[in-house]
Formats: sequence, structure tokens, C-alpha cells
Amino acid sequence: MEFAGRAIAHLAADDDSIKKTGKILFVGDLAHEYGFTDIDGQVRDFRCMKQILNKYGYTTLAMFVPEFVRIPLTVLHYASMKF
Repeated sequence: MEFAGRAIAHLAADDDSIKKTGKILFVGDLAHEYGFTDIDGQVRDFRCMKQILNKYGYTTLAMFVPEFVRIPLTVLHYASMKF
């Protein structure tokens, strides 16, 4: 809960937070935007390919993937649709 709480605190302190109303915001995206981390110093971002590969045991492949490679939101949107 600390990671999500930090996201809420940063949103509350942001003067332009009105631009983010009515949208779905991911905590990992807010962490990258505002520059905060979790208690252990990491950013939990489920869109980060490196973290996904490490989680599922592809650590050798994850060494070659940079941190900035992320799954686009449109892919997540279409992956969640039922056909």
C-alpha cells in the first residue's frame, strides 16, 4: 500500500492534477512521471518488459532488454477485450 499511497500523495501535491481526472492511471506510470520508488527502492511497473521477463524466469533474455521498453497501453486495451 505504500507505493500506491506515494502515488496519491504526489497527485495531491501536483498543481496540474486536474488534467488527470477521469482517466485510469497506473501507479508505475506515475512513479516514472513523478520520480518516486517503493520502500525497497524499486519501481513496480507491470508494463516494463524487463520486469516481466525477470518475473517469469527469463533472466538471461532480460539482461539484454533496456528498462525503457514497455508494453503500449493500446496492447493492454486490446488484450483485455473479449472477442
